Amino acid sequence: MREAWSEAKRDEVGYGELFVSEEEEREWGLSALKLLDNYLEIENPKKLPSEPAKREMWVRGTLKYSETESFLVRGIVDRLDLVREGPDVVLCVTDYKVSQQRASK
Repeated sequence: MREAWSEAKRDEVGYGELFVSEEEEREWGLSALKLLDNYLEIENPKKLPSEPAKREMWVRGTLKYSETESFLVRGIVDRLDLVREGPDVVLCVTDYKVSQQRASK
């Protein structure tokens, strides 16, 4: 992350002017590293296959949430993985924008 930020600051117009002081940039960097740590804790790449089953896939479906009511779900999912959990294969749906995973069998 530090290397990518240094490159962006050097190469991208305006990035070097985002912060008033080095201390402000440092605080931002530390908070970004914390977010990255949190993301890796949620995502835990060790549990997922190195290559997902699908990336950036348009999905559309109806979810039933009671005996008489359902709702339409649609959008682009960032990552779909098939993960073995004991005897079951679980579909793991990841959307990075909300930083949550949902799994269903």
